[in-house]
Amino acid sequence: GGRRVGGEAGTAHQPASLDFLARKPLQWVVLRGLVPDPIAWLVAGFVLDDAFARSIQQLLKLDVSFIEVDSHGPALLASSLPSEIQSRLAQSLPGTMAREHVIVTSIAGSDVLNYATLVGSQGGTSVFVMLQRSLEEELKPFNKARNIVLWLSLGGLALSLIGALFIARTLTRPRHPLARAWRR
Repeated sequence: GGRRVGGEAGTAHQPASLDFLARKPLQWVVLRGLVPDPIAWLVAGFVLDDAFARSIQQLLKLDVSFIEVDSHGPALLASSLPSEIQSRLAQSLPGTMAREHVIVTSIAGSDVLNYATLVGSQGGTSVFVMLQRSLEEELKPFNKARNIVLWLSLGGLALSLIGALFIARTLTRPRHPLARAWRR
């Protein structure tokens, strides 16, 4: 037996659905072949398990997790994360999530940026796919740019000070002989 989360696959509005068969989540995609009349249906299904999450991780270069949220809270269905981190992830998630959700969680002592989007829902159960990346890794380009701007600003300030001293000495130099003559 299984339960369906999502709509009827193959309709104009819902080309995919998510089912649970033997407690395993399955994503189904149904496409009609039109040339220009319908001539065929293509049905593809795959299990949302750790192996599938790891294959997506290799393509996207991001960690991937599938989360089920129901009245009992979030539960991890599958993930590309190491098993010791998977349990920490489930504990760090909020009890409810919007259709698209960006959150920062702390996992294994480092902050992780998470982007979750709804895969399917029915009744009180929703399934999300969550893309994850270390916040430190995500901010590296910005930190590098910030450091470059900081050093350029400090260099510009130093050059401005040197220029100001040069101009000040140039302007006050002709006045020194006048000051000496006045003192005599």
